[in-house]
Amino acid sequence: MVGAGAQAELVLRGLAELRPVRSLTVCDLDAGRAAAFAARHGDRLGVPASVAPDPRAAVRDTAIVVTATWAAPPAAARRRRRARNARHLARRRRGPARPNWAPTC
Repeated sequence: MVGAGAQAELVLRGLAELRPVRSLTVCDLDAGRAAAFAARHGDRLGVPASVAPDPRAAVRDTAIVVTATWAAPPAAARRRRRARNARHLARRRRGPARPNWAPTC
């Protein structure tokens, strides 16, 4: 999970209804918010949960990647590699851009 705000809360709750969640890795610009999100949802889902230092580490060796972030451009769009059977769902947003992830993402 890249992002740990309100959007991530809703997406993870919906995802858990549709797919089995076996583990959870979270990263956010606010490490404390990522840790709280991981603990809360790991306990709720009964799965191991951890915090990653950056998006690249968060998505390593995962089957499902959720990017719930206002970063512009989206963190996942910086690299154009596509995983097999990947689906990308995007929604245009309005308003000013939020701070981006570091350029190394």
